[in-house]
Amino acid sequence: MAEPALLFITSDRLVAYRWRRGQVAREGAFAADEPGRRAFAAYAAGVARRGRTAWLLADLVEEDFRFDTVPHVLGPGRSALLERKLEQLYRSTPFRHAEIREREQEGRRDDRVLFSALTNPHWIAPWVELLTQYKIPLRGIYSVPLVSRRIAKLVPDNELLLITWERDAGVRQTYFKNGHVSFSRLSPLAVGLPMAAGLSLAGDPPSVGDAQLTPTVLKEAARTIQYLQSLSLLPAGRPLPVVIVCSARDKQALGEQLQNTARVRYAYLDIGELAARLQYRGPLPDSDCTALLLHVLAKGRLPNQYATAQHRHYHALGKTRRFARAAVLVAGFGLLLEAGLDLWRAVHLSRQAEALSAQLQRLDHQYRALHATLPQTPPSAAEMRRAVLSLRTLSQASPMPLEVLGSLGQTLAQFPGLQVNHLTWQITSRPDRVQDDLLPAAASPGPQATGRGPTLYRVVQLQGEVRPFHLNDRETLKQVEALQAELIRRGMSVEPIELPLDLRPQVALRGELGVPDAPRRATFALKIVQTAGP
Repeated sequence: MAEPALLFITSDRLVAYRWRRGQVAREGAFAADEPGRRAFAAYAAGVARRGRTAWLLADLVEEDFRFDTVPHVLGPGRSALLERKLEQLYRSTPFRHAEIREREQEGRRDDRVLFSALTNPHWIAPWVELLTQYKIPLRGIYSVPLVSRRIAKLVPDNELLLITWERDAGVRQTYFKNGHVSFSRLSPLAVGLPMAAGLSLAGDPPSVGDAQLTPTVLKEAARTIQYLQSLSLLPAGRPLPVVIVCSARDKQALGEQLQNTARVRYAYLDIGELAARLQYRGPLPDSDCTALLLHVLAKGRLPNQYATAQHRHYHALGKTRRFARAAVLVAGFGLLLEAGLDLWRAVHLSRQAEALSAQLQRLDHQYRALHATLPQTPPSAAEMRRAVLSLRTLSQASPMPLEVLGSLGQTLAQFPGLQVNHLTWQITSRPDRVQDDLLPAAASPGPQATGRGPTLYRVVQLQGEVRPFHLNDRETLKQVEALQAELIRRGMSVEPIELPLDLRPQVALRGELGVPDAPRRATFALKIVQTAGP
């Protein structure tokens, strides 16, 4: 990943640094004039070519802090409420920020909010426009008082005045209460490299020395303490800790001039020890805290403070691009994993198929060996198998006439005068066309593979005669009709084919006088139908 470009902005210059492996190195300084901006444009072009991300840290006099309360709301309503309040307070600048500090314990329990803004956008806007022109991703715009909270948290006191010196800006005094910024002011003391044609070469400028730093701290600290006392911000009953970040040499010079009083207690943070606690690995030759603040900004990945969504447009695009790339990589890895699993399954199934094939070959070999030991029979094994299957199908599918013949036998037993001479039975789906559509029982179809087959009927053709026959046609016909009635009562359909005396109108009765009658038999034939099922 490309090294981030850390841009430190003051009221008269922009100083560029690079951050790598816990060290900050100066790359160049650019004056806030036309030549300086042209030089910075060339620098920005190089940053864009390398795909570096910019972080902008401002240390300006024109930074305002205000406390106010707003109703306690959640979700999108809170953001809209804070934005409206910022618009009311700082209408003339887009560089504004709101932080919710705490919630009041009484009344409506409103939120107590710190509103801040860089009130003079002309110091920042030209630099940001050049970053946007070259499509450099801007991570955010930050200010020294808000970033220095990380240093203030290393001090055990809840209320303190933190004093730092930034070479290109001046002496910064920030009052913290419960770890939050309550007040901050900047006293210019810039002694950086002179601007030559708007650009100073990279390198470490000479130390400012205690000749200018010590008097400035003495004078400005006294003013700040007097101002805090006028606002009744000093802690009651104990002195205010004034913590100064400086080198060992400046600590000795300041210690000789600053004396503790009932209202003020001075303490010193050695900049070398502070760098070790913040894991900064670069050299710190004097009391300049610029490198430490930029290190805290880059290493801590602090959330944006003053940049708008328009300023961070290319950074958002970069995040979206990285997310898309990550999604593609994850999807590709998933596809590769799935392909690997499919390959493993294919190999596993192939091995199983080979094992089954070998087993099948062994079984086939055993079958052939066993078959060779069997005695030879006239029909082949395949023919015997087909015969067995056919017999099984016939036994399962052919409806037997036991039911209809049993019922017919019970009925005939009631008529001893009726003798059965001939009886046939058949299976058919069209009992009205017995002669044309007979399905012999032995060749009837088996169960249907799909669907439901036609309704089948058992058709019995019964032929017999009445014995003894005493030439009493009426009595003979009466017995046959009684047989029909009994069969119908048992659920069968009976159709007379032949009767002992045919009384149908279309049949003529013949006889000759004087010719003796030939011997007659009282024969009859019936067609009996019963449903055999589908």
